[in-house]
Amino acid sequence: MLKINIPEPSQWTSNNEIDRIALECNLLYRENCGGKPGFPVDVEHFADAVLEISVEQNHFDAPQEGAVALAHCKPDSRDASRFVIEFNEAHRKYFEEKPQTRRTTGAHEVGHIALKHHDKLGFLQTPSLFDDLTPEPKFLHKTAWSHHGFSAAELKSLCEMALSGNERVRKFLQNLDEHFEEKWVFWQAEHFALCFLIPKDSVLNVLNSGFDATNWRAIYGLGEEFGVPGSMMVTRLKKLNAIEIHGKQIVLGGLLRQKHLSS
Repeated sequence: MLKINIPEPSQWTSNNEIDRIALECNLLYRENCGGKPGFPVDVEHFADAVLEISVEQNHFDAPQEGAVALAHCKPDSRDASRFVIEFNEAHRKYFEEKPQTRRTTGAHEVGHIALKHHDKLGFLQTPSLFDDLTPEPKFLHKTAWSHHGFSAAELKSLCEMALSGNERVRKFLQNLDEHFEEKWVFWQAEHFALCFLIPKDSVLNVLNSGFDATNWRAIYGLGEEFGVPGSMMVTRLKKLNAIEIHGKQIVLGGLLRQKHLSS
């Protein structure tokens, strides 16, 4: 398991602290892979070789009608102190067509484990995420369809279909924002995945090498290099204050503006 300093889970844990944890996890990944670059990350190798947890693909139902469950993590039935990440077999074709989404989904689940969310929520006492228990388990988790899994054109098309009266698509889009874990738990795992798949030191090296951060095509190309959707790379650069988005225009954020002025 991880041999790094991880604080007790709290909704007050800062993004900077999660970024630190994610970078240390990425450094462990590089070390385990013999010094290879920290991207694109083989998340399932990291889970198996570093976290010592199993990754499986099985059929399981979403916890409520209309929800979409891509993956979840649960205690290993062979050893309750360990975990299993399960990808939903029902979405095998989707994952095969969008390997980047499988990577980001897996990284989200790894984030829950690395940040010890299950300790906070009494998850280890829950034998199955979707069993009927009394009292109800504190933690019902699904990784829902993420906006990172769609291109801007695909999202626009879905929104147009919903606005034109397609009730099924409208409900689908509503489910994008429905999560069964507490919201702070979900967003911490999302931020971990972002920082783990796009490690801070690596992306800063790129930005300091003359990279044109104001070019949409360049940013989406960088996303491909890191094995993540272009929209995820945009989010990472925005959170690092490397860029700002004004309509369709990208301008340098404070991080790069300062460097640009001093060079």
